[in-house]
Amino acid sequence: MLRSSNAKVEFQRIVKGKNFMTPTLVGFYYQGEYAVEISKGRGFYDDTIYGVTVVNTLTKEKEDELSHMFYSLAEAKAYVKGL
Repeated sequence: MLRSSNAKVEFQRIVKGKNFMTPTLVGFYYQGEYAVEISKGRGFYDDTIYGVTVVNTLTKEKEDELSHMFYSLAEAKAYVKGL
């Protein structure tokens, strides 16, 4: 998993704005053919949640089926590494 400002540029070409559930940016990463954003926010029970949003850099499309929510940053990063 490589952290990169280029991942931010590629990601933001495809996904505009912030996720209302996880509006606080953690970072942008490259993993294989994917540019990934990890962000955090508050869940329904005021717990911290982490959102992983995935875009395919080859097709230039958001990969909704690969985007998920986690309850820890370690889980979110492990998921990204496994993509």
